[in-house]
Amino acid sequence: MTIYRKFIERKLHPWRNKKLYRPRKRRRRRINEDIVLPPADEDIVLAPVVLAPASADIVLPPTTKEYRHIRLENGMEAILVSDPMATKAAASLSVRVGSYLDPVEFQGMAHFLEHMLFLGSKKFPGENQIFNFLAENGGSANASTVNMSTQYYLTVHPDSLREALDMFSQMFISPLLESKSVEKELDAVNAEFELNKDHDSWRLSQLMAHTARDGHPIHGFMIGSKTSLGKNMTDLRMETVKFFNKFYLGGLMKFSVTGKANLDVLESWVKLFFSDIKEGTTCVVPEFDASLPIWNPRSLYVLEAREYFQFLDVTWMIPSRFHSRSRRLEVYLVQLLGHVSKGSLSAFLKKQGLAFSVEATSGVFGDSVIGTDISVRVDLTRSGFEKKYEIVTYIYQYLKLLRDTPPEEWVIEEYQTTLRSQFDLFDSSDTAPEELVNSLSENMLHYEIRNVLSGHYGMNMEWKPEEIQEVMEQLTPINMRIDLKSRSFSLSTGCRIEPIYNSLYTEEEIPQEFLNQWENIQHVDDALHMPSKNRYTLSPPFLLRDVTFEGEDVSLIVDTPFMKMWHKHKKVLPVAKFCIFTKPMESGGDSFDRDLKSRLFVDLLEDELSEIIFLAKSAGMKIDLTSVSDNRLELGFHGSIQKLGLCVSQVWEKFFDFQPTVDRLEIIKEKMGENADEQQMERLSGYSLNDLQNYIRHKRSQIYLEGLYFGDILISEAKSISNFFKTPGIPSLPENLRDKEEEKKQFVAKPAQKVFYKNKINNIAKVSYHVGCQSDEVKDMAMLNLLISFIEDRVYYTLRTEERLGYSVCCVPNLTYAGVGFDIKVTSPAYSPDHLWKRIRNFVKRLGNWLVCLFNRNYSSCLLFNIIRDHLLSFTWSYT
Repeated sequence: MTIYRKFIERKLHPWRNKKLYRPRKRRRRRINEDIVLPPADEDIVLAPVVLAPASADIVLPPTTKEYRHIRLENGMEAILVSDPMATKAAASLSVRVGSYLDPVEFQGMAHFLEHMLFLGSKKFPGENQIFNFLAENGGSANASTVNMSTQYYLTVHPDSLREALDMFSQMFISPLLESKSVEKELDAVNAEFELNKDHDSWRLSQLMAHTARDGHPIHGFMIGSKTSLGKNMTDLRMETVKFFNKFYLGGLMKFSVTGKANLDVLESWVKLFFSDIKEGTTCVVPEFDASLPIWNPRSLYVLEAREYFQFLDVTWMIPSRFHSRSRRLEVYLVQLLGHVSKGSLSAFLKKQGLAFSVEATSGVFGDSVIGTDISVRVDLTRSGFEKKYEIVTYIYQYLKLLRDTPPEEWVIEEYQTTLRSQFDLFDSSDTAPEELVNSLSENMLHYEIRNVLSGHYGMNMEWKPEEIQEVMEQLTPINMRIDLKSRSFSLSTGCRIEPIYNSLYTEEEIPQEFLNQWENIQHVDDALHMPSKNRYTLSPPFLLRDVTFEGEDVSLIVDTPFMKMWHKHKKVLPVAKFCIFTKPMESGGDSFDRDLKSRLFVDLLEDELSEIIFLAKSAGMKIDLTSVSDNRLELGFHGSIQKLGLCVSQVWEKFFDFQPTVDRLEIIKEKMGENADEQQMERLSGYSLNDLQNYIRHKRSQIYLEGLYFGDILISEAKSISNFFKTPGIPSLPENLRDKEEEKKQFVAKPAQKVFYKNKINNIAKVSYHVGCQSDEVKDMAMLNLLISFIEDRVYYTLRTEERLGYSVCCVPNLTYAGVGFDIKVTSPAYSPDHLWKRIRNFVKRLGNWLVCLFNRNYSSCLLFNIIRDHLLSFTWSYT
């Protein structure tokens, strides 16, 4: 297959390189007619209902969709979106209650209730009924619980939206919440908790919660487990009903729906199905003393790492009076603290050999109720790990620089310009219907109705330099928390155990000399300074162009011995993809050595390009660099045509001009070595600067390119960009040296490939089934994905819901150049890999008989399905 065709198919047929996602499946239950929900708590305050105006002026991007805001008499607000061109409908409901409001005796209650609401209602009592309906109509459903809200959503074929809304609404009107479901769903929540024990991000988050001050909302456990939710199923069930009655009220709910139906029809459906949700509201603000510090600012918390990388986190919490979704004063600091250009904190620490990278974030813990957090994360080198306190000193030096420099408005203007361009192109983007309704229902909790779309894009932010200065004054050692994730954790006498995840950690006292130094920074290193303006920032207008003369077919626009370039116009944001074929190393050499050097070269190049990639991303553009083989790189750009040429030219210039230095080579080798095996480590340590320079010189001695321009880009513009690739003095790579795909071979059945592995918490079994050759026919690939959707539904229902092997059970396509198939993967804290393998094998044996009936009945004319059917039935289950 030619290169341009691969690019076209990956763009136009994303199912070829994306994993499918399916809803969680649960067993069908009969209704218990005797179940009666207890009355709501007597202390609930019913709020007076105020009807919305006949029409609310929602600030919209250029769009063909129609929007309407309504408020039901029970207090629930809704935004309706009519899209006559929709191929998928979606609905989302957000409730203003989350883990911060969990009862002390039932930590994880909000999350547990989220699970329970899917297990049937009085009108639709089947435990799996809503999932079955959605799966049969091209949809899915899921939910998530965060600190101060819980969100539920579904997707479905537009023609089945009415029935789906009926089922969806009943989850919040008359859920069964049956006693017989409580224990089983508690197992599911506990399995989810056990799964997270492997991830340092969850473990660090819980350590921060554990070490927070008693009585603060952060001092809790949001996921829940068998221990935190109690062992008495009757008490748990009653507390679940009580929690539902207290918080699942119309006045605390925001709803959004999109579909093909017109606004009047959508409104009639929402009123018909959702008006029976209980009316009212209640206090949803957790009580705590905001004047007291959350953590001990004199402590360094050191967490034992279970994953490869070591990092240092410095976190400050900004009081709620400085934070709101509309003001976002912290953006100014996050933009500057996370910058990577010359003079930035990141560039300085990397040059000193202390960091691989630096990242600034906000809002990980925070909500407007308690404020928001600002964090700086430093991905540490070995040298940086030894100089952790010196790194914090440099952070406070940079903060002093920012305080001493009057706030510069262009920082916020660039941020707003990027968001405004994304807002104007909102309707032209690939935003999925579920993403749209999820953002709307969530934003209604935080913004005025007028700004539910635009607020997230910073369009109502005001320039308040004096308030920014006030925020900067909050970033002090008194308001600080420092976390260190360490692989070289020692079981010292001061070692402690976090009780939820059983994480080992220490709490060390920070030396007073450093605290004094950070409190009174006198000097700022001369290498630290404010960044320059971003050369990639776009200029209005941001809209895509209406072009009719470019044609709809793929056309070859450049054909020279050095390159071939194709073009296809479409009214979407431009994408440019290029394959760079470089001179291969001598044949017959060490392939392991070639692959490792290729990875090292790409990592060095990405390191050299880090400033360009960061600035382009900040302006709303994306740059990707991938090593496909020893002599083939893939380079991708996605973003406005305004700056596409500038991006391409500067990346190409770096590709040819950059030369690695000894310092950066050693740093990148260290980073690669963090998750390398012994053989790779030994080989990496032996590479000298001269070795890499010779390798790079060889790769760049002969070049050939193939590429595709796709989207809102004219042929003349594509040709102009292609001129940047002309490199005098570099000969074209001969055709016989270019990376070629192997000819497709006749399919031969292969036995399933099984992989077992174990970490400190879980056993994992993954079984890969090879079922056919990679097919170029769209029909065959679509049928394969249809097959996967059938299989994964039954995988989840059988192995997770019925057999309860573990929370993480999935079936995903496995598409490679060698062939197609699917993987079944089970992660379990309770069962051995051998047991998991036997259960998977037993499942697939039964699956084969079911597939025979399915294929013979519906798909007997499809060659690929017949191959898959025959292959599954031919398994002998004997493996080496």
